[in-house]
Amino acid sequence: MSDVTNEWLGEPGDGERPDPMRAARGHAKPALPRRFYKEAGFAGGPDGFRLTLDGRPANTPARNPLSLPTRALAEKIAGEWAAQDTVIDPARMPLTRLANTSIDGVAPRHAAVVEDLCAYASTDLVPIGPGIRTGWSRPRPPPGTRSSTGPGRPSEPG
Repeated sequence: MSDVTNEWLGEPGDGERPDPMRAARGHAKPALPRRFYKEAGFAGGPDGFRLTLDGRPANTPARNPLSLPTRALAEKIAGEWAAQDTVIDPARMPLTRLANTSIDGVAPRHAAVVEDLCAYASTDLVPIGPGIRTGWSRPRPPPGTRSSTGPGRPSEPG
């Protein structure tokens, strides 16, 4: 083998070999921005509660005000920002991502989104929710076999 191949693969019998798939994926991740603030909080205003970083109002990626309708949601999102370590990782901020999507993607085209959802809702065959009786239940076990609910427990109503 050539020297270049030995450098990458190592000598036969060396420890663990490099994973080429992992090496290829390693360059695909974007660099995360460094955390630039010391304190995350929120401030009340006429449009709800706005996320603040070091006392300055924060915006969404599309530069819209990151305003939230309830104090509880503002507290949770401020907590997500406060929990960031040295970098800002959006994967660790699900509520912030949802709020950004709602503000930047849904609010400007609210009527079109409602129309799309209504068109899709007509294809939903099984309504699910608390207190909704669908008339559907799990199949019953064949006669003479044990119920899946366990011994001594009644089986589900049909």
